[in-house]
Amino acid sequence: MRAASVQLATHGIRVNSVSPSGLATPLTCKLLGMSKENAQENYRKYSRLEGVVLTPKHVADAVLFLVSNEAEFITGLDLRVDGGFAKV
Repeated sequence: MRAASVQLATHGIRVNSVSPSGLATPLTCKLLGMSKENAQENYRKYSRLEGVVLTPKHVADAVLFLVSNEAEFITGLDLRVDGGFAKV
């Protein structure tokens, strides 16, 4: 993503990525053999952000921001939507 953002910047193309942590989608629930609620509870223990459970809407909102005009000068960014899971 970073290399692509550097290469494509000369053409006015922005390249960013969104990295969510564990997300209870129908596919992950099927792979884990868990209900949505059980998968969310399983993922909740890895989040440092208390009181919030990651949903597809959180990820979609991050993507929508990055493609919006408000982010027109942002490129080469990996936006972590992980509740503080990843260590900096």
